[in-house]
Amino acid sequence: MNDSQKKYLKAGGILCAIGAVGALLITGTNALTAPIIAANEKAKATEAYKAIYSTTASVSDSVTVSGKYVSSYVTAKDSSNAVLGNIYTGTASYGQTVNMKIMVGISGATSKPVLGKVSILSNGATGGFDTTVVANYVNPYNSDPSDTTLAAVKCGATAAATSIKLIVDEAKDLYSSGGTVEDVGAELKTIYPTQAAYDDAKDISGATYAKKYYTVYSDSAKSASIGSAYRLEGTSSDGAAITMITGVKGSIAAPEYLPIVIVSNSGADVTADVTAYNAAPSATALTNWSVASSGTLVKAMVEEARSLYSAGTGNNSLEGFSLHVYSSLKSISEQTAISGGTYVQSRWEAYSDVEMTTSLGTIYLGSGTSEAFTPYDGAGTHQSHITLIVGISGTASAPVLGKMYLISDDSFDNGGIEGNYVTNYNNNPSETTLGQTTKDYTETGATYSANLIKGIVSEALADFKGGK
Repeated sequence: MNDSQKKYLKAGGILCAIGAVGALLITGTNALTAPIIAANEKAKATEAYKAIYSTTASVSDSVTVSGKYVSSYVTAKDSSNAVLGNIYTGTASYGQTVNMKIMVGISGATSKPVLGKVSILSNGATGGFDTTVVANYVNPYNSDPSDTTLAAVKCGATAAATSIKLIVDEAKDLYSSGGTVEDVGAELKTIYPTQAAYDDAKDISGATYAKKYYTVYSDSAKSASIGSAYRLEGTSSDGAAITMITGVKGSIAAPEYLPIVIVSNSGADVTADVTAYNAAPSATALTNWSVASSGTLVKAMVEEARSLYSAGTGNNSLEGFSLHVYSSLKSISEQTAISGGTYVQSRWEAYSDVEMTTSLGTIYLGSGTSEAFTPYDGAGTHQSHITLIVGISGTASAPVLGKMYLISDDSFDNGGIEGNYVTNYNNNPSETTLGQTTKDYTETGATYSANLIKGIVSEALADFKGGK
């Protein structure tokens, strides 16, 4: 063995010794810190249990669930061993909020679950919004846990509040189902076989049966919407409680009937009727069910979903968006691409009849990014990204501005432009109201978004004045 080889062996031995000592140090450190971390986590969980149910004296072993957001739950009991409710743990991300982790209590009858308080374990909101979501959303909700306070996500930290709502909604569903995790993706796949992705459910208010809707896509990037799916709940004349999902797509003048999925049914078995309907969905197939009372209810549900779609609720097609500009439209033309501008991308005609003989006006699609600004909470800089449509009618020499509709707007942590700028404009569409973008008019913080909207609409107006 020469001297060089001896040196290499010696160096190798030293490195091995260093590695061994390092491994021992790491192992020793982990052995010392692991119990501390576990104790801290247990203390944090115990504090959260007490925050949700103040009289919690003990909890059951954790039960694992495979929800989209909820991962487990425990049953909380007081000192007399009476059940207080289930406490669910979940994690969700939405918009700029990443890994918002909370616990929430649910109690009462499974048919009528009672919402309990929320405790944040890990606040996933970005700087500034983390305190805003607590002050403006969690605290008001905890003062009065209810569907109403849960739905009030537009609080100045909308993405963070929506993350919390997603977890609470799923926990509530899990409680009602006795712990069964509903496979919404599979249900939507029954309705739309080419479904590759779907948006989280959005609430519907004011309807008789419809509670939520999903936008369904044929690609994982969510660039190609193939229709909508509505979640409906109702009770038949003989007391059967039915929850179902059905899809609607196509034109607003003649929306298509699509298959239905029965999520839950407390009455007579309707499997045969549903199978027959799904084989060839139509208005006729909704009649003469063997379980007549359930058939009557299901028909009413399906027709309400189609009516909502035709009115624009839950309809994220170009026609659906256009209904927010001209509510009486029955059809639209093909899009005409527009190039050379900063914001405007295309335009199309809106008609009051299916035959496309009577025009209501031209609708423009535009999008853009605002100037960078410092949010009101002082947390870094932000730029708003807005996509909208706006209607313009009349003549090139005497144009008449119509309403606008914001298709997407990530201002204020995905909550959309604050203040009354869009509402006030839509109440009186004109170049005067379009120009009122100051803080005094839009409310603090909305100036940049309002100026971006003004820029998009002004460019559309210039194209219209130019004779299209």
